[in-house]
Amino acid sequence: KKMTKIRPTIDLHTHISGCIPSRTLMKLLNRMDKNKTMKHDYDTMVKFINTMDTRSMNECFALFDMIHDAINDLEALKETVWDILEDYDEDHTVYLELRTTPRAFEGKTTDDYVQAVMD
Repeated sequence: KKMTKIRPTIDLHTHISGCIPSRTLMKLLNRMDKNKTMKHDYDTMVKFINTMDTRSMNECFALFDMIHDAINDLEALKETVWDILEDYDEDHTVYLELRTTPRAFEGKTTDDYVQAVMD
């Protein structure tokens, strides 16, 4: 295991919503408006985060909805991307293809989304 941590790695297909660190997701959820309409209530989302290793397949797919709700503005997006990049750097990743589907946040365009990821 130690050898894999020191060897450079590459990742050719990673999605932002598929590799968000649990610490980042928890930070974003704690900043969210608990009264805002979401697909899942706040307590359910926290439970999912705290049981990262023991989820059913259906719960794994439900997590994508939660991530979508949590990344709800450009600042949350930038913070998420930065945390992902830090994790990959710690794993000695030398090449990463980070994928996402641009979406417009309130008052912002999909072009703004792409720029935020690139920043």
